[in-house]
Amino acid sequence: MNKSICLIIPPSIFLLDERVFMSLGILRIAAVLENAGYSVDILDLSGVENYEEVVRVYSNTTPIRTFGLTATTP
Repeated sequence: MNKSICLIIPPSIFLLDERVFMSLGILRIAAVLENAGYSVDILDLSGVENYEEVVRVYSNTTPIRTFGLTATTP
């Protein structure tokens, strides 16, 4: 069983500066997963304009097949 997970922080178009507020919820989930023996990658796409290309390249080059996604809403 592959115990690797990638957690994705997508860009948020409504925030004036995406880097001001860190996504603590998904980072807490990452810590819990690591404590449970999982290997966790964080793909932080905050402020990345070509985020779709970054996700495409990442998903095509990593053996990880389990992904988690967070979201921010106004």
